[in-house]
Amino acid sequence: MKLAVCEDDAIINNLIVQYVEEMGCEVVASEYSKDAFLELMSDLCPDLVVLDINLGEGKEGVQIGRYLRERDIPFIYITAYSDPDTLKEAILVEPLGYLVKPFTQAQLIAQIQLAKARIDVEFNELHVGSGSHFFNIDLREINHIESSRNYLIFHAINEDENAIKVRLTLKEILDKIPSYYLQVHRSFLVNKRQISLVERDMCKMKNNAEIPISRNFKAEVLRELHGK
Repeated sequence: MKLAVCEDDAIINNLIVQYVEEMGCEVVASEYSKDAFLELMSDLCPDLVVLDINLGEGKEGVQIGRYLRERDIPFIYITAYSDPDTLKEAILVEPLGYLVKPFTQAQLIAQIQLAKARIDVEFNELHVGSGSHFFNIDLREINHIESSRNYLIFHAINEDENAIKVRLTLKEILDKIPSYYLQVHRSFLVNKRQISLVERDMCKMKNNAEIPISRNFKAEVLRELHGK
């Protein structure tokens, strides 16, 4: 599991990194300020973020939480605050957990394990049935989804893995997939995290797959990827 940490107290930051590495997690980012952390997040997509609410100047963690929520990156809050107003504001951003300082290693691990269980169910897995078969598809490992008549084909990022073909339509799954998927064509959804290049009528993926962009979806694709 890949984690990122944003905590302005160096001692607590180092302690969190130590605790999570001891439980077998990989720390992909460890920062002390909102600006530095958000700059890193533009290129990273951790499985979970451990985030302090107050980063020295106020409740910057709430702002970061909103940003992470928009990108479907789950997070848990840690804070020295336990007052009802702070708790209410934090809950509205929908973290997966809330841990009050001082905390023990066991308490942090418990929060991360609970968050991981929810992530697997709510954020990244798609449960679909096709005939007598039932699939649990980890959408993080899917490069793009192709519609072919009454079937969907889930193409893996690793092209050596077999594609998964199920009897479904795009319409049936659009409200079940996370926002890091983007429809670029009436027959294609792509994993935005795997896009390496967008050209006039094509998305080139990191695994070199080329996915067409249709005229009807071009404007939305540009808004999503370039803010235009």
